[in-house]
Amino acid sequence: MNGRTQPNLKSLTAIIWDWNGTLLDDVDYAIGCMNKLLERRGMPRLSRERYRRIFGFPVEQYYQRLVFDFTQEPFAELSREFIGHYYRELMLPGVHEGARELVTDLNRAGIEQCILSAMEREPLQHQLASNGFLERMAYIQGLDHSHATSKIREGELLIERLDHPKQQILFIGDTLHDREVGEALGLETVVLTHGHQSPDIFAGGRNRQLRDFDALRGYLRERHHIPDGSPPRAG
Repeated sequence: MNGRTQPNLKSLTAIIWDWNGTLLDDVDYAIGCMNKLLERRGMPRLSRERYRRIFGFPVEQYYQRLVFDFTQEPFAELSREFIGHYYRELMLPGVHEGARELVTDLNRAGIEQCILSAMEREPLQHQLASNGFLERMAYIQGLDHSHATSKIREGELLIERLDHPKQQILFIGDTLHDREVGEALGLETVVLTHGHQSPDIFAGGRNRQLRDFDALRGYLRERHHIPDGSPPRAG
């Protein structure tokens, strides 16, 4: 012990997951949906590299970086069009490699898991169910609208429902906003850099940044001693 106050991850009892980009591998799908908007207006298509460099929250600013003219088309209308494309084949994206196995092992280890998402609740639940994650989560906390705004208030509500000490909750996301949410909620936060934002964006942050689920599994094994294929915890 070095005498410094820090989260005791060896007493980890709960994990809050972001969904899109963190567990769900929907980056290319989201780019394809946005390219439909861009192509219809004769605007340049969006590459994966540029998308991961300019995407962020609030989402309205991401649309501005794409040079949409809100004086001609309000953000709300553009957002509805994008969401329409995204919801059309909602069940198409799958989860990241290693996600399902890690979530299963954490359940076996007795770690309570839940989802905190900027996605609208009903389609979020459909997408979770389609990928076999709905029954793996103790709580699902999404938004009551489709505008992908801040998750801080929803996170506060979720922590109240979880009823675990904050020092024993780990938050895992894939965006700068997730990092901000984790800090605002007072939670230890891990950022997975395989999602909607480029790893370069996270440079200089205080939170742990990991490239994928193999790295996350190793981190949890080292800090919390969760072995591969953990047997169910007694009781």
